[in-house]
Amino acid sequence: MATLTNPEKDQMRQEFAAANAGGDIPWTKPQINAAGQAIEDVLTSPQVQTAISNAIDAAMTPIVLSATAKRRLVAILLRLKFQRDQV
Repeated sequence: MATLTNPEKDQMRQEFAAANAGGDIPWTKPQINAAGQAIEDVLTSPQVQTAISNAIDAAMTPIVLSATAKRRLVAILLRLKFQRDQV
């Protein structure tokens, strides 16, 4: 199980609260922490990591990216995708 640090949890809650300002979502600190942890656990699960790695490998053939390069590519894509969609 991956673990968010306390400062990361604080940042997640602050950003979520700001994104939902004026909303009617009565969430609690433990609930939003658990939701964030669940998302992190899914994204870092071996099954998802393997699926992502295999998809990148298939797209990049015959070039093989290192695990670090794959992580960077995924991080950039997710940041851009979710910033654009303002999710």
